[in-house]
Amino acid sequence: MKKIVLLTLVFMFFVSCNESKNAAPAAEKTVKPAETAQNEGEIEVKGLENEILGEDFDKGKNIHAFEMVSIKSGEKVKFGDFKGKRILVDFWASWCEPCIAMFPELNKLKAEYEDGKQTLKILSVSVDPMPGKIKKIIADKNAQFDVLQAPESLAESGIIMPYMALADENGNVITTISGKHTYEEFEKIINSGK
Repeated sequence: MKKIVLLTLVFMFFVSCNESKNAAPAAEKTVKPAETAQNEGEIEVKGLENEILGEDFDKGKNIHAFEMVSIKSGEKVKFGDFKGKRILVDFWASWCEPCIAMFPELNKLKAEYEDGKQTLKILSVSVDPMPGKIKKIIADKNAQFDVLQAPESLAESGIIMPYMALADENGNVITTISGKHTYEEFEKIINSGK
């Protein structure tokens, strides 16, 4: 009986802690530009005015209202600025080796579809809270595409990587894909539905 009472108390404690965490006001989250970061390990982006979650990139959702901060430039990148182009959103982190292994394929896609045909925008979203480490990977792997810092709400929403979402020219997610892919597989995905 004592074990049941103890387990019940522990369960109630965790539930109340989780509820108080979820009840925290959104106003406490602010954007911290890259140039004001105190040290390399500090999170540059703690959140945006509106929370973004992993489920916001599910099939059928519209992503044009989102904006995130570029790790490369420190500037805000508004997804809606790419209306008229398909948007490939690539989620990754420093500990996801298959994600990083796809950088050469993403560089090829950028050269062919973003720079060449101008029909696609690649937005790579790092859910890693260590921008210094991300900057090193970007440099080491010669990432040619835009790399954005996920807001805290998105980074904590449990995206299983590698994960990508493809949105149509109006910002509606038309497909999502998981796992490591080749350039040829990406081409089929990007050109589907045309």
